[in-house]
Amino acid sequence: MRLWHITEREWASDILKRGFYGNWGDCAFGVYLFDSWSMAADWAVGNPNMKYEDPVMIEVQVPREDVETCEEILGYLPPDWEPEREKYEHVFVHEIDEDTKDRWRPKNLKMVELTSTP
Repeated sequence: MRLWHITEREWASDILKRGFYGNWGDCAFGVYLFDSWSMAADWAVGNPNMKYEDPVMIEVQVPREDVETCEEILGYLPPDWEPEREKYEHVFVHEIDEDTKDRWRPKNLKMVELTSTP
């Protein structure tokens, strides 16, 4: 499965070399990814809660069983998320134990500029 993670350019080389740290997001502690390049790009430039100075995407190739949707994690989609249902259908999470210092290190990672489409 091909997915995209948004990050700052300054952090991308560390992610490519050492893997991802997790973070709290909408439904779990982990790494958040999109299955749609265009949705990820829109999120990078249009999300009022995350102000990226110089965003890039990390392309990740993983088996489907390595990620879950928020609906799969929670067992439902909260009613107040309904207006953004389409967005959440394209968001996947690789859950990480928040108490670990280990990083998630998928084998196939590459940096992708927002100005190029895959």
